[in-house]
Amino acid sequence: MADILGQHSHGIFPPGLSPAAPSVPQHGHHSHTFVDPHHGHFAADPGHVHAVTHPASPAAVLAAPLPVTPTAAADVVVLPDDEAGQDALPENAALQEDGSVILTLMRPVTLRSRRPGSEVVSEEPVTQLHLHRLNGADMRAVTSSKKDTMVVAAARSARIGELKFGAIHDLMDGADVVALLDVVASFLGNGRPRMNGR
Repeated sequence: MADILGQHSHGIFPPGLSPAAPSVPQHGHHSHTFVDPHHGHFAADPGHVHAVTHPASPAAVLAAPLPVTPTAAADVVVLPDDEAGQDALPENAALQEDGSVILTLMRPVTLRSRRPGSEVVSEEPVTQLHLHRLNGADMRAVTSSKKDTMVVAAARSARIGELKFGAIHDLMDGADVVALLDVVASFLGNGRPRMNGR
């Protein structure tokens, strides 16, 4: 039997024949692999005999972890910042160290005014609004006002008189008004205002 395994003729092994115990390999002897017809496993010939690998049992196959399939993009829900519990500021708003916000108007306006009894008209360019957090007195003024509460809240936040701020508000572009109200609303939210995307 050892002679049969040691030959290089690659002949067909008799049915049911298992390889003999390994012998010391000869110089120049190559490794050949065959299948045991009774056990269905692989073994090497005496040239290079290694440990025989048995097929995994059914229990081991069932216990093996299943491959993780990456989540499809359609299954991912993107939550807006307000639903994520954070108050994102508009792109044209800059958060200051003291918690106030400087809102740069995308479309600056010019307020034209005059003093009572005077014919001199002054022009005041408005390019930014410096908005501050509201305190209890501000909230009381807002709730007791019969005017537009959000405009009153914005005026108190900007620390500008209601009459003057109302005139500025009426001149502002709609996109700037929305950004203004977003900043004021962020002061009244649960979270601290943060820069958009940070």
